[in-house]
Amino acid sequence: FRKDINGPDGNPLYCIVRAEWKQEERPILEHLTSTDLDDSRYGSKMDIHLFPTNNDGMKQMYKWLENHSHQYEAIYKSTSYYLPSRTKSGKRKNIQCMDRFYVDLDIEKMRDKFLTEYSEKDKTYIQVINPLYNPTQYQKWMKADTDQKKVDLIIQECELVGLPAPTEIQFSGRGVHIFWLLSNLLFVSRYKKSEHHQHTPKTMVDFVEKMNKEIANLLSSWNADPAPALATSVLRLAGTFNRKEKKVLCRTLYTNMNNIYSSDDMKACVLPDDIRTIDDKREDAECAYH
Repeated sequence: FRKDINGPDGNPLYCIVRAEWKQEERPILEHLTSTDLDDSRYGSKMDIHLFPTNNDGMKQMYKWLENHSHQYEAIYKSTSYYLPSRTKSGKRKNIQCMDRFYVDLDIEKMRDKFLTEYSEKDKTYIQVINPLYNPTQYQKWMKADTDQKKVDLIIQECELVGLPAPTEIQFSGRGVHIFWLLSNLLFVSRYKKSEHHQHTPKTMVDFVEKMNKEIANLLSSWNADPAPALATSVLRLAGTFNRKEKKVLCRTLYTNMNNIYSSDDMKACVLPDDIRTIDDKREDAECAYH
């Protein structure tokens, strides 16, 4: 994660790491005994950790991963930053800062023409047509048989739809996460309603989500998943494993720290019809609510 992101009080903000317990590692609630066999005897399926956005926080995270990652089915990291006292739930209203736009391409879902699903009506498993089946794009991905060829393909596809070259590309085990880091951090300002206005102005959270959704639309032919466009999303952490079908290492394929953009430059590429700058919109909101 990006280091040295501080909140309004000058203290570091925090990222959230959510880890899904393996069943055999999942803690049992203290007040229940081993004779309680139903699922309710266990604690949460998710183990949540907070790490400050500084050098110490990064060291803590890597040490925790080294010592405990074997206990989890999957490990995810937040795409936004939070205040330490308000972060356990990772709710949208608690987001304090964002530093990137991103998209999740779920490429493996384009592979199979048919899927096996359980039918409640027939009480058995049946085959159904996969609505995401796209053999042309999937074969293009498979022909890129090295990490470098996959990176070149993703960058080319971004250029074809008018997106700048990404800052980072990560292999998620079943597709890729693409990130565009921002030169200007997007802090969330909140304004109280006034008696003359019925609705509070939109925050930076809305802007980031709108950008992410439009990026997903631009890359929809690669099965860009719209769900992770939310600023509360967590994405798989590079260096951990995706175990959905088989154990696959999630890893960074490409990083270029020269490819860092202002939010307005990104908006000009993604939302060209909306010509007002982020500062213009913030100024409008301040004028309306002061």
